[in-house]
Amino acid sequence: MRRLRLFLLVLFVCTPNFINAQSNHPSQNPFGIVEGYWRPQATQTLGVSWDRLTFDWSSIQPEGPGDFMMEAVRPEWLLYDIENGREIVGLILNTPVWASSSGLPSAVPDGLYLPSDSPENYWAVFLRQLVNTYAPLGVHQWIIWNNPDLPNTFDGEIKDYYRLVKIAYLTIRAADDQAHIWTGGLAWWDDIGAGREPFLTRFLTTTLDDPTAVDNNYYFDGIALNITIQPFPFSGLNNNTDTVGDITSTTRRLLDEAGLSDKGIWVTELNAVPTLDIIGGLPQAPVDINLLQQADFIVQGCALALAAGAERVAVSKLFDSNYVAGETPPLGLIRYDNSQRPAFDAYRYAVSTFSGYESVSAGRTPNGRLVVFNFTDRTVFVMWSAATQPISYWIEAAYSDEFTLTDGMGNPQPEPRYGVGPGNSTVLVVETEPATPDLAGTVYVSGPPLVLTLYTNEPRDVWASSGNATGVQIH
Repeated sequence: MRRLRLFLLVLFVCTPNFINAQSNHPSQNPFGIVEGYWRPQATQTLGVSWDRLTFDWSSIQPEGPGDFMMEAVRPEWLLYDIENGREIVGLILNTPVWASSSGLPSAVPDGLYLPSDSPENYWAVFLRQLVNTYAPLGVHQWIIWNNPDLPNTFDGEIKDYYRLVKIAYLTIRAADDQAHIWTGGLAWWDDIGAGREPFLTRFLTTTLDDPTAVDNNYYFDGIALNITIQPFPFSGLNNNTDTVGDITSTTRRLLDEAGLSDKGIWVTELNAVPTLDIIGGLPQAPVDINLLQQADFIVQGCALALAAGAERVAVSKLFDSNYVAGETPPLGLIRYDNSQRPAFDAYRYAVSTFSGYESVSAGRTPNGRLVVFNFTDRTVFVMWSAATQPISYWIEAAYSDEFTLTDGMGNPQPEPRYGVGPGNSTVLVVETEPATPDLAGTVYVSGPPLVLTLYTNEPRDVWASSGNATGVQIH
């Protein structure tokens, strides 16, 4: 049965292998949110510039290729974003029951290896309908599947996922020459825990082995990453604050080594699940993260991702939709009862404080972490301890400097004292608190960040010191 619903709208100085600076970064807002349409006014308050929406193939075409249910992604969900200048990024996933032999949403679609213009290549047929419908509404960015490197999300081999992306690129670009194609968000840690070669390495190898790829932009525009501290570790491993920068910089390195330096990197899901939240948390989960740690992680993760080469970062997600007590991971900046978690204010502060930078760099000492954002009229230093010891930062300064010091949510902190640094330099001394481990002694989230804004763009040295130790230059 053919059912078509059409709605017309007029519409860190650090160790050498960690140094990474982005120069000439476009003066724009790189921050996004996942499923902002659930609470559009809150999305507006955050100040993000893009919104990731899910286009679930199995919901749009539940009964066959003649279906096209626009109720699955309603145009009015897009309209508020578009009217307020936010870009829509579409995430496409889930094979319908009728489109594969197994009937699983993770299945490889039937007809995938037929030409993209074949009526029996159901994936291509769907994509053509999708883009012809939503490109006129302003959707030109598409992510192909989500977490294809994790179990039970995509059942095919690497060659099948490459074919999925290739057909998507050919089909979508033929229908919309403004479109850009991104790989599904990669989580990384399942491969590492299993001792496998990373999914991205295998994907790039397959791409470079295709003789038609070089003349077709290699069939993708960039790599998406999903970096979340989950309540249950993958294969006995889990992310921590540092892995945001590590995964992003490794992705950049692999792309560069493959000769694909022009490909972008987006972190499309960033979060730490606050399992210890008394409202909607997961108290039985083995990973213990409290509300303030979630907030800290979002600020730190945004800073580290951008410093390591990400062009965009999105928090997943805005709202705890479809919540089931004791089962749904409490990812939302807003709970199911519409109360805000502290992470909401932390992300809003990161968006307003970090947007518009000209360059960003990161540095680390064994326990110190620093990210520096350079603007035309100011310099923002984001600093924290990665271990269970406090870290002192000495920022080169002049007595005439104007500055502010806040926590990760923008709350003013006591004014730092002046001190004498290396070479008798005048420094501002900023003391950061240690990280709090869980009951097993594991540090998932680094200590609370502090944000120092110096209202000058003159270069300043920074040293980090643990206890009474001599400071190590970190910037």
